[in-house]
Amino acid sequence: MPFCGECGEEYEPGDRFCARCGEPLRTPPLSFSPGDAPPPSPPPLEKVSLSQSGRPTIRSPVTRVPALPGPAVLAVFCIVIVLIAAAYFAGLIPVISGSSSGSGLFGHAETTSGTTLLPTQTTLPATTTLPVTTAPLVTQGARYEENYEQVHSVNRTFIYGEKIEFPYLLTRPPLYVKFNVTPVMVNRTKIADAGLSTEHEVYAVYPSTNAYFQVRVLSAPSRNEVERHGFGTNKGYNAITRQEFMVRTAGDYIIEMSGSDVTVEVIILIGTS
Repeated sequence: MPFCGECGEEYEPGDRFCARCGEPLRTPPLSFSPGDAPPPSPPPLEKVSLSQSGRPTIRSPVTRVPALPGPAVLAVFCIVIVLIAAAYFAGLIPVISGSSSGSGLFGHAETTSGTTLLPTQTTLPATTTLPVTTAPLVTQGARYEENYEQVHSVNRTFIYGEKIEFPYLLTRPPLYVKFNVTPVMVNRTKIADAGLSTEHEVYAVYPSTNAYFQVRVLSAPSRNEVERHGFGTNKGYNAITRQEFMVRTAGDYIIEMSGSDVTVEVIILIGTS
């Protein structure tokens, strides 16, 4: 007869568990002929124990209870909660309000109930128009370091030799004339290195050959020329666009201005004393 491999107790064939120790018994394999298929393997047996009545008792699986966090973890968690609450009441953590008048991290914030954001309208300060004063304009000449009073100004374009005159009785010399010329510019193309292998076109911008401006100070009674200045090489002047000059003798004068293909700003001043 077979014996239990755990305690050595003898058992009857067909028993599945030992009557003494309750260990599962190993049943010797059944003999079968070579032509027959081997019997299927029996399912694995669970370890059971015998009760006082001698019947096998199946042990239920043990459910592990997760370990509770230790005292150190709970202490750290409580400290973090206390710090957050203290920072909140101290105002270190700004709260962004959802209302239209709330103040958040970036100051005043306005919210809308929809998803469409409307642009903020900015009110510009009103423009104040200052009245035009009729008092004479007093300026200081940087070149002569004297105070002057403006008596006349011109800002216009001269074409085809156009000429204008401004009579003035000078009682407080000097007569100070300043002008700034802007000539008409012309695009020109010319050939450089003509006839050579390096021949090429050159594009350049030049003042118009007809551009000139001239200011003459004439004696009113006789129209004799007292002073003359101007711009334009075609009239014998230089190419300096900003010029100024003075007449330091009192008298009755006519300031004659003429030019072509130029825009000129002229300012005429006299002494303040």
